[in-house]
Amino acid sequence: MIEHTLATFEPDSVQWLFDRPVSNSGRLVQLIRTTAKSHGWNWQSALHNNPDRVISTSDRVAMTSDSVILDAVDHWLNITPYMLDQYFHDAWLIDLS
Repeated sequence: MIEHTLATFEPDSVQWLFDRPVSNSGRLVQLIRTTAKSHGWNWQSALHNNPDRVISTSDRVAMTSDSVILDAVDHWLNITPYMLDQYFHDAWLIDLS
């Protein structure tokens, strides 16, 4: 689903950043690398001690729902509502706004 969703937005590349100290982050990085390579996707993945700082200072489009990062970046996209609308039509959602 995430590949199909990202393809909709036609990015030149996708960079996945994971917290080094979080359990199984390394396995996720490797899984993304392997999957992307086998499908020919221009995706990279990496471990960082502080990915929030890397994302916050990037000039690329950030895809996150983390408000601290959203406040810091110039360009962002929250794909969660899009994915819920496209793939989970019967999801029970509560508007907390």
